[in-house]
Amino acid sequence: MMLSPEERTERKRDYNKRRYQNMTDEQQDKRKGNNKRRYQNRTEEQQEERREKRKEYDKRYRQNRTEGLKEKKRIRKEKLTEYLEIYRQNRTEE
Repeated sequence: MMLSPEERTERKRDYNKRRYQNMTDEQQDKRKGNNKRRYQNRTEEQQEERREKRKEYDKRYRQNRTEGLKEKKRIRKEKLTEYLEIYRQNRTEE
């Protein structure tokens, strides 16, 4: 049974959600402590590298999002012009 990438990410998200909800308080504290330690142990270079990667990701995300919005806007405008043309034709026929 092959799953699409979207289905795989959805299953993984559901699994993690259930896993974190079923954790005891001790397990949650241990997990938080591990994360805290991991971030504290990063060097300045690693932190800067992470910031740069995040900036690049955010830039790509914003760019893709604006392109998608432009495309939706263009399609909406085309549909509106088609509708107005049909409306005008019907009005002139009457």
